[in-house]
Amino acid sequence: MTRNRIVALCAVMCLLQAIPLAAQIGDAAPDPANVRVRLGPLWLNPTIVLTNAGVDENVFNDPTSRVPKKDFTVTVTPGTDLWLGMGPSWVFGNIR
Repeated sequence: MTRNRIVALCAVMCLLQAIPLAAQIGDAAPDPANVRVRLGPLWLNPTIVLTNAGVDENVFNDPTSRVPKKDFTVTVTPGTDLWLGMGPSWVFGNIR
């Protein structure tokens, strides 16, 4: 065999190794004490996140000669964590 074929064969062998998926690592089951909403096999944990709170000193990007307008700003981000029971396993996801 030529040297290039040996290198190609080694590369293919490395790619064919079994690699565990993230879904198979750890326990994704929810803690029943912390889950707020249960709809049959679907469990939900809704959240609201407040970020970027502050004062905008120049809302309309006016020059300083026009006395810029100020305003208070905040970003509200709703979200939820989802668990769906499917037999002995759980499907987990989140929405933001």
